[in-house]
Amino acid sequence: MLFLNRTLLLPFALIDLLTPLLVIWGLTVLFLPSLNEPFVAYGSIAGIAGLTILIKVHLQKGYQRFTQMTLTQKLSVTFNSWFISAMLALLIIFLVQDTYDISRSLFVAWALVTPFIILGLKLTAIHTLKAIKRPKTRILFLGRHYQFNKHERHYLRKHRVYIRFTNEADLAQNIEDFAPEFIVLNLKNQVPSALVQYLTRLEINGMNFLSINDFMENFLRKCFIPADHTNLNYLNDIRPFSRAQNTWKKIIDLGGSLALLLLTWPVFLVAIIKIQSQSPGSVFFRQERTGCGGRPFLVVKFRTMHPHDSVSHYTRPDDDRIFPFGMFMRKTRLDELPQLWNILKGDMHLIGPRAEWTLLVKDYEKNIAYYHERHLIKPGISGWAQVMYPYGQNSEDARQKLMYDLYYIKNWSLWLEIETAVKTLRIIFAQKGM
Repeated sequence: MLFLNRTLLLPFALIDLLTPLLVIWGLTVLFLPSLNEPFVAYGSIAGIAGLTILIKVHLQKGYQRFTQMTLTQKLSVTFNSWFISAMLALLIIFLVQDTYDISRSLFVAWALVTPFIILGLKLTAIHTLKAIKRPKTRILFLGRHYQFNKHERHYLRKHRVYIRFTNEADLAQNIEDFAPEFIVLNLKNQVPSALVQYLTRLEINGMNFLSINDFMENFLRKCFIPADHTNLNYLNDIRPFSRAQNTWKKIIDLGGSLALLLLTWPVFLVAIIKIQSQSPGSVFFRQERTGCGGRPFLVVKFRTMHPHDSVSHYTRPDDDRIFPFGMFMRKTRLDELPQLWNILKGDMHLIGPRAEWTLLVKDYEKNIAYYHERHLIKPGISGWAQVMYPYGQNSEDARQKLMYDLYYIKNWSLWLEIETAVKTLRIIFAQKGM
């Protein structure tokens, strides 16, 4: 990552500086070929905007850390910086409108298109450089071993993150041999003062230290659930949404669900016909699920199984209870569409933790620490856990999904909402749902 940051520092700065100018030039050529005013007016405004976004991104350390950021953070840095630049450009247009006749529609198009092009160019640059040389991130675990599951191992390999474990006695040798960029401190017992002094010297010399919690959130994008269940401070880390966050969620839920209803009403008609032809009976499936605050509600879905066969706790990928179109709906998640009604009623969000069956919730709360924390917010049709972890069939899968749900609640932002929606669309088009 450090290699990528250094190599891409100048290209990223040039992208931010020049893209606004190139976009405004392209738009004027396409839509204003007979431009009366000299291009210098548009070019000057775009140039100032480019310089502004360069300075703003630099102040946010967006060049030094861009390759280490999540997609959510990349979106945030890009769009926040561009918003400031666009507002400054708008102010300049207001000041010079008596001198130059600036096209308002051209400005709006430029302001909307430019940040997406900037982000796209940067992501393309990262992808291209990674294809040439993919650097490794080496992380040394000091103390207790964490047992990574196969999904975590796959995610770390995909992102070129390599792990080694060590004890106190072999720490110095492993640092010399492995040359880690980070050391994860996963120590349970009180450590001797000599070790504290040694770690302090490492920190002074530039070593980066992480707790197991920080490692999980930054590299696996999930919250760590301590196995001993004794960390009561953990309960204070996950809080309900703030008033501002709830307002954003209401806007997203209302606007998104109404838009989806308008776009997908033909799908409703096709689904009704296909369900009736392949498995006569009720088109919809209703079941009691657990919602916000642990309150039960009735969820509505398209029925995907033959009648009287929808009572098992878990569904298998090759389940013979599912009729053919029902399997298609599960893989594309089209069976979830009737839950838009639950959103309009206020029972659910578009995106949030999965609305789990009440009978399963009672069992999970007995066996999985902090499980009730996921009920701090409304459940969703899709969610961070659903796009980051495959379909689960046991309580350990439920525990893993809980870690992702808690990450979503703790780190919610508009950009994380967008990222979850994009990943959901990928799953739908790849037919990887279940």
